[in-house]
Amino acid sequence: MKHRIRNAWRGIVLVAAGGVLWSPVRAAETAVAPGPDMKHAMIQHRETLLKMELGPPEGTSQNAEWLRAFLVGLGTAKSRTPQDWQDAFRRLVGAGMREHRIGAKSGFIEEPPVVELAVSALGDEDPELRSAALRTLTWSTRQADLETRAAPIKAALAGADDEDALRLLARLPSSAEEQAALRGMAAAWPEIRARLGDAQAESGLIAAFRAEPAYQRMHNLARDLGYVGSPACVEALLAGLRSQVSSQGVHDDRSIRCAVLVALGRVYQTEPLFTNDAWLLSEQSDEVFDQRRGLAAYATAVNDWVRERFGVEAWDVQEVWFVRYSNRPRIRRE
Repeated sequence: MKHRIRNAWRGIVLVAAGGVLWSPVRAAETAVAPGPDMKHAMIQHRETLLKMELGPPEGTSQNAEWLRAFLVGLGTAKSRTPQDWQDAFRRLVGAGMREHRIGAKSGFIEEPPVVELAVSALGDEDPELRSAALRTLTWSTRQADLETRAAPIKAALAGADDEDALRLLARLPSSAEEQAALRGMAAAWPEIRARLGDAQAESGLIAAFRAEPAYQRMHNLARDLGYVGSPACVEALLAGLRSQVSSQGVHDDRSIRCAVLVALGRVYQTEPLFTNDAWLLSEQSDEVFDQRRGLAAYATAVNDWVRERFGVEAWDVQEVWFVRYSNRPRIRRE
C-alpha cells in the first residue's frame, strides 16, 4: 500500500507558478535540477553574504571571523571537509535569523540568499547537510518565502517519504490529490496529516494539548499546533495562554505561555508580538524583558490583540509571568 501511495504522489502533475507543468517523475527523468548545489550557490551569493552581519555588531567573534574567512576562501584550491560545509551553513542560518542580536530574532530567516542556500542544499549529497536544510526550511522560513520556491523544493524532494521531507512538503501549496497522497505517507505523524486537512488528526492534537499536564509534552504539542496553523489550532493555543502549566528548573521557572506565544508566531509570521517579542521573552527572563520591552506593556498589547480579533481575554490572572530566574543552589547528590 505504501508503494502505491508513493507512486501516486510521484505521478502527480501540477501547474506551478507561471503556468509551467511540473511533476516529480518528469523532474527526475529529464534531470530538471532544483538549481545549483549549495556550494555553488554559496559562491554565487558570496558578496551578499559577506555584507550580512555575521556576528555580534559590537565586535568580532571567533565564529564570525571563521565564517568570513570561509566565504572569502570559496573557490580556492583549499579543500573543505563536510563538517566545514555543515558549520558554514548553520552559521549562515543563524546570521540570517539575526540570532546574535538581542531582540532582533523573529524565529525566521530575514536574508533571502540564506533561504536560497537552504533550497540548494536539499539536493546535496551530504545527508547531514540535507537534513539541516530540511529543518531550516520547515521551521525557520516564512510561508511566503516557501511558496515562491515551491517548484524547486518539490523537484528536490521528488520521491522522498521520510518525516522531515513530508513535514516540509505539507507546508507547500498542493492539490487535493497531492494532499491525499501525502496524508497516506504521513500515517505516523498526526501533525503532518492535520496540516494536510485531516480533521480527526487535528482534533486529536487539540484534545491532547488541552488535557496535557506535563510541561515538555505540552510544549511539543504547542509547536505542533503552530505548525498546523488552522483556526481551531489557534483557538486552542489562545486557551493555552491561560494555562497554569510550568516547569521548575535548576535556575529558572518557565510558564508554558512562552511556548504558546512562539507557536502563535508560526501562524502570524509577521506579527512582532509573537515573533521578535516572543523569542526575546522566551530566551531571557521577565526582568530582562521588562528592561528592554516592558513586561506589563507587552501583556496588555497581547491581550488587546487577542480581544480585538477573537473577542476573548488572553489572560485570566492579574499578574502574568513567563520566565523567572530562581537562583536555586545546585545540590550535589551522592
